[in-house]
Amino acid sequence: LQRGRPERFIRIFMDAGRPLIPLLYEAIRRGIAADYAGEILQAIGAKAAPAAAGISLLIEPLSERELEVLRLMAAGLSNRAIAEKLILSEGTVKTHIHNLSGKLGAANRTEAVARSRDLHLI
Repeated sequence: LQRGRPERFIRIFMDAGRPLIPLLYEAIRRGIAADYAGEILQAIGAKAAPAAAGISLLIEPLSERELEVLRLMAAGLSNRAIAEKLILSEGTVKTHIHNLSGKLGAANRTEAVARSRDLHLI
């Protein structure tokens, strides 16, 4: 994806066909060339991943760790419980929540979770 993106190579991916679809969805979920992966999915004839729209609306994609924290927040865990589960300090968890809230344009935890669900990130 990184090598094909500058020239917008599509045909090589189309030739590989449908087995690439799960990999392209995963790339979109991780924020790896999400716009380009979405174009390839459309060219292959697959539905664009719901997350593709959400990721492209974010100023900066969420990191893998931020996604983990977000999923645990959505599950209702407190900062302390998230910290224990991920073996982090509570301060680090708060920093992740602050960063992902900024990326999602959310004022608090509840808004962050709601926005991430709207964007199909979780």
